[in-house]
Amino acid sequence: MVISLFLILVARPLSVLIALAPFKMRMRRRLYISWVGLRGAVPIVFATYPLLAGIDKANMIFNIVFFISVSSVLIQGTTLSVVAKWLKVSLPEKVKPVTDLEKILEDLPKSLLQEFKIKKKSFAAEKRIIDLKFPKTAFIVMINRDGEYIRPGGSTILQPADVLMVLADTQEDFAKVDECLNRPEE
Repeated sequence: MVISLFLILVARPLSVLIALAPFKMRMRRRLYISWVGLRGAVPIVFATYPLLAGIDKANMIFNIVFFISVSSVLIQGTTLSVVAKWLKVSLPEKVKPVTDLEKILEDLPKSLLQEFKIKKKSFAAEKRIIDLKFPKTAFIVMINRDGEYIRPGGSTILQPADVLMVLADTQEDFAKVDECLNRPEE
């Protein structure tokens, strides 16, 4: 137990800290890496060699190495997040990357998104958005035209095969959008 604590608390952190000295790194990160340590299953594998060779007291060597490795994982492994927060090197809780569409959705009070494809014979084909009398309860947030995304404006002319990404509050709003895009010629 004394050997394990010495290795976990003094020897390994000190040796890792010294090994990291030549690298340009903030001290907090060095301390964290020193606490995490450079370890793995290699010591346990090496401890099996004396067992295989039939050396005296090989069982004791293996047991000591195994105990130190397991206690190291238990003591240091369970404290990693606490030490990272204490040293202020932890990542923010939410690391998930935010897409452009999610950024738009966050800023708008609408909650439903639906795609509408402009058909060749659609009323909306070859017309400007402003001329469509689009429902005020829905927004065209993006247009996918031949794999490229376009930010729409009132003067944007819709082409056949365009895919409109429409944001609205209710399914009824989407029904109005569909009616607007596919209504008969006036």
